Amino acid sequence: MSQVSLDKAIELMTSRHTSQIKDRHAAMIRRVCSSKSVYAEGFPYKELDKVIQIVELLLEGIRADSNELIDPLCRLITHCKKDFKKEKMSDEFIYTPKLSEFLQCLTPILKEEMGNNADLVISVCSFVSEIAHKDVDLFKNDEKEKSILNKTDPYEDNPMNVLKKKGTKYLQAIASTTIPEGLVHVLADNSNHYDIAAQTVQTISALSIYEPLAKKIGELGALKDLIVVVCNAGNFRDPLVNICIECIWNILEQSGDDIVKSLGREELLLSLRWTLQKVIREGYKLTDRKLRNELMILITSIVACPDTHSFLLNRDESCESFLEELVRFGSHDEINLASAGNAAKAMWGTEIEDLEFKKLVWTAICRAVSSGIPEAIEMVEKSDFLPALLLYLDPGQNNQTITRWEDPQVKELQIHTLHCIFHILPFFQEHFQQQNGNYCLVHFLSTYSDIDRKVATLKALEIASQCSEFKMELAEEGLFDTLLDIVQSEADYPLHARELALSIVSNACRDCRDNQKEIRRKGWVEVLKNNIKPLLPIVSGEPDQFLLSLLDCLWHSVLSNKRSLIHFIDIEGISSLLDFLDNCLEIHRRLVISCMCKVLKVKRGLNSFTQWSSSKGMANASQLLVRIYEQEEERLGIVYTEDKVIKDPQRPLACTEQKINKGFERLREALEEAEKQSEMSILRKRQLEFVRKRDLRASIYCCLSQVGFDCNDLTPQERQKMEVIRMYPDFRKGELLLDIKNELESLGIRPISDDRVWLQQCLDEALEQASNTIKNQSMIAREHKREEEQELSEFYKTILKNGRRS
Repeated sequence: MSQVSLDKAIELMTSRHTSQIKDRHAAMIRRVCSSKSVYAEGFPYKELDKVIQIVELLLEGIRADSNELIDPLCRLITHCKKDFKKEKMSDEFIYTPKLSEFLQCLTPILKEEMGNNADLVISVCSFVSEIAHKDVDLFKNDEKEKSILNKTDPYEDNPMNVLKKKGTKYLQAIASTTIPEGLVHVLADNSNHYDIAAQTVQTISALSIYEPLAKKIGELGALKDLIVVVCNAGNFRDPLVNICIECIWNILEQSGDDIVKSLGREELLLSLRWTLQKVIREGYKLTDRKLRNELMILITSIVACPDTHSFLLNRDESCESFLEELVRFGSHDEINLASAGNAAKAMWGTEIEDLEFKKLVWTAICRAVSSGIPEAIEMVEKSDFLPALLLYLDPGQNNQTITRWEDPQVKELQIHTLHCIFHILPFFQEHFQQQNGNYCLVHFLSTYSDIDRKVATLKALEIASQCSEFKMELAEEGLFDTLLDIVQSEADYPLHARELALSIVSNACRDCRDNQKEIRRKGWVEVLKNNIKPLLPIVSGEPDQFLLSLLDCLWHSVLSNKRSLIHFIDIEGISSLLDFLDNCLEIHRRLVISCMCKVLKVKRGLNSFTQWSSSKGMANASQLLVRIYEQEEERLGIVYTEDKVIKDPQRPLACTEQKINKGFERLREALEEAEKQSEMSILRKRQLEFVRKRDLRASIYCCLSQVGFDCNDLTPQERQKMEVIRMYPDFRKGELLLDIKNELESLGIRPISDDRVWLQQCLDEALEQASNTIKNQSMIAREHKREEEQELSEFYKTILKNGRRS
């Protein structure tokens, strides 16, 4: 018998004499894929085109109702799982791109309805899964070796992260085809067909390790079908369920929030609820508890979308809504064990999985009320959820609810409790106060010394301090004493904790005169004054945010109270503010100058302002403010003449010119791009954007107008600038009126004669003021130039005189 080959198979299937003999076609393909064939170890790379042609011919025959070709095609696809053979080392690189074409020719099997094609679909899915797994073990072994040898390089990405982002050449080939669309189509149509669903899910799981494929599969809506497979599984211990769960997390991890929002459907949430109930009711193994937690994580993720919150309130045929059921899960043990003691039976155990499940339930409840739906808030408020949480924070509690947990577990539950309170407190202010929540928070803060619990408590107190009804109660519980220790203990507490303490004090003193008096009596004014200073670069944390909180606290707790303000001046607070202003960053300047305006309204502060001098250059306070004014003008692009005189009398505060220097323009663009790509935090960038939207020159005018524009000695250039500063409100008014006139003209609106005359008079007056300022600036410039020439002349005379003597 002659040896079979792909060429003979193609000739047999295309010859006009044998093209209709389908049984001979089937026999030929079986012989090609047999163990006695020359292709027994796999097809050569160079004959991949022929394999593609044979697949297309077989598909054409199957479409023509030749079902006897289904089995040969399945055999051919299965045979392709074997590694393709290469005659040269270059074959793999030359012919690998053909792999995408081969995969693409298989997509009709996934997308078309061809009758009895279950075996074909399974064969294609199995082949794609096999291709997707190729070379993946190389990355896993590389990561394993590095972890064993501890050769992790901080500048080198983790091998599995490289796989996730770049993939293998096989995953890249799959990504260039419509295989993902075909798999999602098959799963959607066969979620009740166990064999097809199982193989399809395994294939999707293999593809989801590559980020572009995971995103594509998620965008195609595969998540809802995977959830349907999980919920329709007759046995929740089926391995298929775990594969679906793993696949879901792979897709969610590498996709955006929009993918999670696509799951916000009532039928999906209810299906997950029934499945969760079944696992809780029938499960008893460790794997069952892990599956329960996986389902709860998925539910919690879906509930993060506010659109799903109304679904949690629907009862339908149930006696209780899903939210009521979650509240029962989350508060049953705490309330019953605290009241009945050892006689009560716990719903949940104390294993790690039970602890995780309890935290997930609490998180889901908090998210359910975060959108502010009145029915959800009322339902949770009437339940035992908040009292159950506060049991973990009340220092006087020592019942079975607490003692049955190990100390590390208690700590974890307490921190999670504080996070829950942080998110739901604004919705339950009155109920929280009735449950003595403020007492629990304040005393919990002073009970434990570890930083984790203190920071979590401070975050919750920051929200509580914003409630006007809580401010006096927090002070009465002794909160300010504890916070004072935190702010003063620089070595014991991180900067973030001290920042939170300052924010709490600021909130508690805002519009609360009694608390402002209280902190003055407790020495807070001195503490705040001593902390108004730049922090060293070695300080860990966010020094900028700490200083912003400090200035905010100073404004609301000290400067808003007249006696505290006077006391701040008496302890040289103005000097501290000026010292800080001389060295602070751009994001702090506005707050510092605003504080200066507030302080300088008191006559007692004038001497401190005039007597201050900079430690860097011996500049006085007026010179410091003029320098900042010039920097603000430079940022806004304001231009003057060479003699530092106003250039445009109509727009003295807003005269700008386009830079024609290409080199300067490129430098500016490079600096802006460097700032965008720097490691500057997103918060800092937003703060700078906010600060730069405001004109700092108005605040500087307010400060100098309080003390006088000639209270300190100035250089001629500074006197020129001071002429502009003293006229700032008049110039601003003139520019606004000019803008109004131009806008009216652009809109074609003609004012009545009286308004037109008044507007022109105001503009003439503003122009006259600007002209007088230009005259004064020019006179100062001429005097300065004359003085310089006179000094230069005397210098030369001295040199000549000394030369003659010698």
